[in-house]
Amino acid sequence: MFEKALQSVNPSVALPYWDFTLESTFLKSSTFRSSVVFSDGWFSEADTTATLASGVTAATSDHVVRKGRFAMTSVMEDARNYSSFVNSYGLLRSPVRLRAPCGLCGGVSNLSVCVSRLQWNSNPYPYLTRAASSYDLESDLKPSGCHDYAATLAKSDFISLAMALNTEAHGHIHELMGGTWGFQKALATPSKDAPQSYRNAAHQFSHFAEKYSKFLWRAGLMTCPDYLNDATVQATCRAVEVDATASRARNDAVDYPSTCRCQCAATFKSLTDEALPQLLYSLDVLKSLSWYDGRVKMRGITSFLNSQATGPALPIDGYTVAQSLDVYRDVRDAICDMGMIGDMFQASSPNDVTFWVLHPNMERLWQRCMFEYLRCEPEEHYVMLTEPPLNPPENREYTAEIMFETFNVPGMYIAVQAVLALVASWSNESVSVACAP
Repeated sequence: MFEKALQSVNPSVALPYWDFTLESTFLKSSTFRSSVVFSDGWFSEADTTATLASGVTAATSDHVVRKGRFAMTSVMEDARNYSSFVNSYGLLRSPVRLRAPCGLCGGVSNLSVCVSRLQWNSNPYPYLTRAASSYDLESDLKPSGCHDYAATLAKSDFISLAMALNTEAHGHIHELMGGTWGFQKALATPSKDAPQSYRNAAHQFSHFAEKYSKFLWRAGLMTCPDYLNDATVQATCRAVEVDATASRARNDAVDYPSTCRCQCAATFKSLTDEALPQLLYSLDVLKSLSWYDGRVKMRGITSFLNSQATGPALPIDGYTVAQSLDVYRDVRDAICDMGMIGDMFQASSPNDVTFWVLHPNMERLWQRCMFEYLRCEPEEHYVMLTEPPLNPPENREYTAEIMFETFNVPGMYIAVQAVLALVASWSNESVSVACAP
């Protein structure tokens, strides 16, 4: 169906798909970027450090793709006359329209949702970029494999399947291809003789840091330079032209100064007491990560943070209140530090050719579930789907988009599983209890 959509524009188009389970099966996290699909005639280099100039290191690279058929793929500059969604450098490098509760977005109160036009991805280079790092740490991940797809197809309800398509099956391929780099402060990482769980925690934070920075942006706690309306930003935040043959060492003070970066609101940065961990907890920053305290006591604190059901207690177990607040402040400072984001990683994914050859693979899973397992013509049936309690709106929207635009269902309804259980009991005085291991 994805291929047919492209053929409606150009009938000669044939769209292959990238089955990255092959890279997952036969290569390691440290070697999958050497796959033939990243040769010059295919998708071009995935490891942009291969074209470093003399004296340039991976830590100072601009990560522009310079080898292969997609080398120096350009990103639209000064795109304000084309789109109202541009980054602080005027580049068409931003996610699609994102919505947030109005109470968190500039004080708007007369609308159910509001939209922030100030985009959080401030990559200054007007060319396709890819990095093999997350938060300047070499990534320890590789694409999803066959076991991830098997787990996806084993989901017992359609909403869980939809969520898995965006996680287990879709995996971290966007992060692996785009990457993040150029942070102002390096992560404090465990030594090689530290427990593996501590090293895993540092890497996990590197994978989630960008996600939580975006949470701050959506909540109105992070602001970005307004290229559309601020003449000073237009004059000072200029796209950085680079050499097409070899990477030069970045000069972040000039290319990516603080005046062109997204930054946390002053009210958030000034929090120093127990209000800070409470706010981090309310944003789901504390509850879903493994944590390694890399500065105060150099130890893991995951079990303590995960045990807090109603909010973070002070002090952290084994710490003083002052030490605990130091840990929380370090967390805040890390997610307030927006580095540069490669195009494929939640930035402007369609700029990267790999976006187009992997998404049809996701659709094939949907097709299999609908036609092989359910054995129905979706255009002829209304669909009712189930979801768990507190299912995020984004998952609901993603599922509805697939059902209406891909399968052309005439209508759909999403219900909470526990509510349906009550309906099935034929009683108006029942209690439904959901239990999970």
